[in-house]
Amino acid sequence: MHLTDEEIKFIRIIAKLVEENVRFITRTDFIKQFNYTDKEYEVLMKKMEDFGVIEDVSHTLDSNGGYAVSFKPSTLSVEIMREIDHQIATAEGPDIVDQLIKRFRSNPKTAWLILFFLFLSLAIPMITSLLDLISRIVEFFSKK
Repeated sequence: MHLTDEEIKFIRIIAKLVEENVRFITRTDFIKQFNYTDKEYEVLMKKMEDFGVIEDVSHTLDSNGGYAVSFKPSTLSVEIMREIDHQIATAEGPDIVDQLIKRFRSNPKTAWLILFFLFLSLAIPMITSLLDLISRIVEFFSKK
């Protein structure tokens, strides 16, 4: 299922309403509260009804169109939102820094070992550069 950012935003809104235990929503309240135009609202409602994000949709045909005059948020919207969040998280890939931090917290020996090797990787080049500098200084003064 490929969703646009606007559709994902809509599903987040519906899932939040389910979690807040909202049982019934009217078209006018929803449009006012979330700043949708009539056209955007109708397109989204038709698609979300097909996906099962909303249920018990009431339709009337009046001068304004009147698609989805009232509806009930479906508990399926929460499950769909969790799936979308999971797909987004796996698409980004694992965060190496977070993995290291978790490893440090769960096993202090691993943390000390990593810190030791980091220290060595910084200290060895510094020591060799210092020894090279000292040898050049000694060589410079020994030629005179």
